[in-house]
Amino acid sequence: MSHFNFLIAKILHYVVLPVVVVWFFAFAVFNSDVISLDLWPLPLQITSPLSVFTVLILALGYFIGRANAYARSVFCRKSSHAKSLSCHEKDTIPLETGP
Repeated sequence: MSHFNFLIAKILHYVVLPVVVVWFFAFAVFNSDVISLDLWPLPLQITSPLSVFTVLILALGYFIGRANAYARSVFCRKSSHAKSLSCHEKDTIPLETGP
């Protein structure tokens, strides 16, 4: 099963990721319309191309995801009962049934 997960990760890395990157750059080039973002309670208005807002939102989502993964890894290290197993390995071990 581990080899299968490794294969899926390689496919995602070498096939899907370049397609997504090319699509993203095409989106940024062809959507250069200027939009305004009103920050409602404040008297501020930000005007920028749509591609800039898209890059900022995607970067924010990326960093939130990385922070979440880091927090989970810290939590798993602190809460693991058996020192030989990580938190993720414990989730994949099947439970034994009684006799």
